[in-house]
Amino acid sequence: MEMMRTLFGLSILALFCVSIAHAGDWNSNEISYWYGDNFREPGVAKFGKPADVPKDIVSIAHADGIGSMENFIDIDVLRSIGADPSGTSNTGATEIYVVDRHDIFLNRVLDVSMPHFIRDAGLEFGGDLNTKNTAFDPNKRMPVAGLATFLDVPGFCRIALLWDKEWNNNGITHTRVAFNSTARLETAWGIPFSIAKANFTFEGYGDYNGPKGTDGFGAKMQNEILIHSQIMLDVGSWLDRPRLLKVGGGYEYWFNKFGNDHGLVQGSLASTPFVRISSAFSF
Repeated sequence: MEMMRTLFGLSILALFCVSIAHAGDWNSNEISYWYGDNFREPGVAKFGKPADVPKDIVSIAHADGIGSMENFIDIDVLRSIGADPSGTSNTGATEIYVVDRHDIFLNRVLDVSMPHFIRDAGLEFGGDLNTKNTAFDPNKRMPVAGLATFLDVPGFCRIALLWDKEWNNNGITHTRVAFNSTARLETAWGIPFSIAKANFTFEGYGDYNGPKGTDGFGAKMQNEILIHSQIMLDVGSWLDRPRLLKVGGGYEYWFNKFGNDHGLVQGSLASTPFVRISSAFSF
């Protein structure tokens, strides 16, 4: 737990430093709370069936742009309730998951025009980190790099084709696992729309990760698909404070979670509705 507190503190400090350093052109920050009562975790079962895992989740996201570069970092703190216990007690586990991405837009660097449906395109790099205080003791480190395109739409829509290489921990077998490199497809979007005098945003992300070899038990990893989407009502716009307060809900689908074969590992297929509340601000 001490390691988790340290990582979380360092992540928050990094988020603050990045925000200040890149406040020159534009920046956007959002803090959210979301809840669902039937998340799933691989290997977590009850009475021979995958166990529903309620979770409280707090997310802190930052995005900024300076010149030909844009940056994004998201920190999720996920607390399981009931099932999915920590490794040292019967209380729910706590996970910290960090996503960090940076884009260098070659069309801006080279001053070239793009097709009318593409806003920007270029190189993307970054990584994913996680830690969780279960008996499995995951400790993910996954650098990514590749190409990204931002479509010319209201709001934003990003599509990235990436390479990734994951290292993780298996606390059951007490081994550090180096997975194979694989291809990764990422999408993310935030599309505003209005109905009468109500302003909404259709938001979300989708990830595909290819097979990455075998895990710490020798099991073959599978294609992994994650789709997370939500519709948020901008309550703040009625108070002339757009994005100050947004409320809504969404749905998350996770196929072969973490690359586990959902036909063999219970809890590796999840279909989870959730509710969400968020507040955005800029420096």
